[in-house]
Amino acid sequence: MGGRTTTLLMRRSSKYRWRPPREVVGLRAEKHEYVVVGSGAGGATLARELARRGADVLVVEGGPPAFRLGTFADAARIYDASPVLHMPARSREGVILWRALAAGGSTVVACGNMTRCLERELSGLGLDLQAELAEVESETGAAPIAESLLSEASQTLRAAAAEVGVVLEPMPKVIDAGACKACGVCTLGCAHDAKWTAARYLLQAQRWGARVLYRHKVERVVVRQGSAVGVVATGPEGEVILGASTVIVAAGGLGTPAILLRSGLARAGEGLFMDLLINTYGVTRGLNQLHEPAMALVARQFREEGFILSPYVNVPRRVRLIEAGTAGLRLRPGRLLGIMTKIADDPSGRVLADGSVSKRPTPADRARLERGSGLAREILVRAGADPHSIQVSAVQGAHPGDGGHRGGGRPRPADRGGQPLRVRCRRVAGSPGNAAHADDHGPGQAAGGAVGGESTGGLSARLLTTPARPGRAPRGTDAPPRDRPRRSRRPWAGAVGPVPRCPGRALAGRGTRPRR
Repeated sequence: MGGRTTTLLMRRSSKYRWRPPREVVGLRAEKHEYVVVGSGAGGATLARELARRGADVLVVEGGPPAFRLGTFADAARIYDASPVLHMPARSREGVILWRALAAGGSTVVACGNMTRCLERELSGLGLDLQAELAEVESETGAAPIAESLLSEASQTLRAAAAEVGVVLEPMPKVIDAGACKACGVCTLGCAHDAKWTAARYLLQAQRWGARVLYRHKVERVVVRQGSAVGVVATGPEGEVILGASTVIVAAGGLGTPAILLRSGLARAGEGLFMDLLINTYGVTRGLNQLHEPAMALVARQFREEGFILSPYVNVPRRVRLIEAGTAGLRLRPGRLLGIMTKIADDPSGRVLADGSVSKRPTPADRARLERGSGLAREILVRAGADPHSIQVSAVQGAHPGDGGHRGGGRPRPADRGGQPLRVRCRRVAGSPGNAAHADDHGPGQAAGGAVGGESTGGLSARLLTTPARPGRAPRGTDAPPRDRPRRSRRPWAGAVGPVPRCPGRALAGRGTRPRR
């Protein structure tokens, strides 16, 4: 075995002594077939599909495994927020950025929406994803929300909306109606495991032999002779180099461009969008949305105008303080109705190499937000809200993505000597020695209805797979590969803890120090 794809392979024989690259001298090193950066919708799905086909997969996750969910204190541990005050990150212009860093990524705190979008646009580009979309919906159980889960408040809002010509229909969800307790705090994580999240796919990937390294932030992709051969990550014990034949960066719309910028792709991070949203609240004499899944209904008739409407209330008082100040804090959830306006914002933002974000609503974005908020105000008043109680939140962003890191960028000469990093992005493609990009939103909540990113992961995994090995599950099956746990052929490779018993909730395990 030789060549650049095995540069980071540690050999114990003195005849083939391993010599680390000069820039990583002193760092621990290990080698894998695939390194997947991020465990959200795209990363967890790819890890699952690759592991199922017998590939050697390591998932690097910057956040912790999520053990407990359902309260503000639990969510504060995994949201990208300040450690003491738990204030979420913001763009340089003040837009609130909601992002989770944990096993399963932001799907853990998403509302569980799963609607299709962009089918016409993708078809015009020659991409027919009907089979993949149907597969996603079948695997996740996506279906319109059960009427039994709708509260009296949502029924009232639906009737009031009809009076002004707005059609609120059941939102397609990946929620098990039998397990859902209608607690109303989907965005804090589901304590009852009633909602599909990418953590379930991550758990399946572990059962098929994939390993997960938690609490390790990937700094950059290591490039040799124009090809990606690994990543440098920082964890509790310092820096570590993780070698790979194929590197898959799926760290989200904010994390991925920052990694690629630090790796030398100068155009990464341009064209940032994040489905900007505002919440419009009104106080009633008794109606509330405390006992139903968040965003239970949706008005999609305004997609051509670039926005959707959906009943939504941030139940925790501290979250309303964050989004609406002291006026939001004073709102009593037991008498509160709310409607979210979410738009397809202009791709006018940018992610910088240090991970900071520059994003402000454009005049067109503000026009969409004001149009939706005006309709929401009218619906709330007709539903019984006091017109003088109407409050509108600050602008927020929940599903970042960008068009500037889909491939084609070149490193700055000062960073990589002018050598291009080979990045293939045919949907999501990759081959040994190359880096692939697999970023997607969580279960879709984008304006006009977004498809969950799981479909892209499943599709791209077919382009990255290897034949099944002896003792592994046959290609395309869901059967566990074997009963006994996998034993690594590389004793110095980092490992994770035991596989948890409860799918999608407690993904236990820590990365251990690789042996020298």
